[in-house]
Amino acid sequence: MFFLENIRSALDAIWSNKLRSGLTMLGIMIGVASVVLMVAIGRGGQKQVTERKELDTKLLAQNIAALADARLVIKAKANEKGHLYDAVGESEISAAAKEQAKVDLPVEAIKIDRPFKELGTFDIPVAAGETFGTFSITIEAE
Repeated sequence: MFFLENIRSALDAIWSNKLRSGLTMLGIMIGVASVVLMVAIGRGGQKQVTERKELDTKLLAQNIAALADARLVIKAKANEKGHLYDAVGESEISAAAKEQAKVDLPVEAIKIDRPFKELGTFDIPVAAGETFGTFSITIEAE
């Protein structure tokens, strides 16, 4: 009996305060809708980022395969002993790949221990995510 009295009292309060009850329900609906909207936007953004990473990985794998067949030559100033005046690092290698092989290779993907400071042919390791590969460059005197 006590439960039924509480229900009847609640319904009477809702009925007597129609505007307040309507605004409360509207606020709850807006709150729920905004949470649902934010979750949907978050999941859509997450999916887009995942698809972009997969596309970048596939593109990098194609670029690495294209570089394996290419012959990249970097010309730099060197002394008579074959030591370079200025080291050849990731940015120079990336620029040479873009200019000579028409391959856009991010600097972050080039994994050399230290910049090269002498003439010669070197194997360049490349890695991005789970994609690995190598290609060769030749550093020649100007």
